[in-house]
Amino acid sequence: MSILTGKFLVEKLQESSEISNSIGDRIYPIVIPNGSVYPFIVYDDSGQGGDETKDGPASDNVLCTVTVVAKTYNEAVTLGQAARKAVEGKTACYEDFDVNECVITTWVKGYDDQLPAFTISLNFEIKTTNF
Repeated sequence: MSILTGKFLVEKLQESSEISNSIGDRIYPIVIPNGSVYPFIVYDDSGQGGDETKDGPASDNVLCTVTVVAKTYNEAVTLGQAARKAVEGKTACYEDFDVNECVITTWVKGYDDQLPAFTISLNFEIKTTNF
């Protein structure tokens, strides 16, 4: 499994002017730091297994979740749509791996009482090739 997909997610999100103007560098892996300023994005990923050929592994399948967290519903859905646009359908080449495909599979709108804030979770399936 490619465990480097966070590099791809952060790069594509930061390339979006709408995301960078509203969120800046507040894009966090897995855990939200205490005292984080809203809005922000948190992401995680997990390996799903690879596609095999008779010659060995052909590609890895990675499931990624990008969650936009904002104080208002409108800000959450606006930034959620911007995050989708920034990542969906994008590819990239890096020294250690390539991202060959990025497809949205599901999205969920929610509200987290503990924060308290609105959330938009975007779930992507990413195909990678490792070197």
